[in-house]
Amino acid sequence: MVKMPGVTLAAFILGYIDVISRFVAWANGSGGLLIKLIFLFVVIMANAGQKWARIVWTVWIGVGILVSLFFIDNAESMILMLVFCGLVLPIVQMILLWHPATTAWFECHQ
Repeated sequence: MVKMPGVTLAAFILGYIDVISRFVAWANGSGGLLIKLIFLFVVIMANAGQKWARIVWTVWIGVGILVSLFFIDNAESMILMLVFCGLVLPIVQMILLWHPATTAWFECHQ
């Protein structure tokens, strides 16, 4: 069993934080429970070393970035900070997901 590199662990931690925040939003009335469950499944499968899950996760992040870019024009100060987090954190997640150490970790799980 290959030890998970720190960058890979950081990507998964950010992924699980993302999942938890989505479930908190759902509990507060932001619908789409099925979508949240699918995202949780994708993160768990990526954590299990499934390459397809990393690709789906990347697409998910990309869509989130595009949505954040779409809403940045209408954002006020507090909302702008949230939109900024919706840009910076996903970009960091994507970088960590495709870091060479993470790629090597996924290669060892196939």
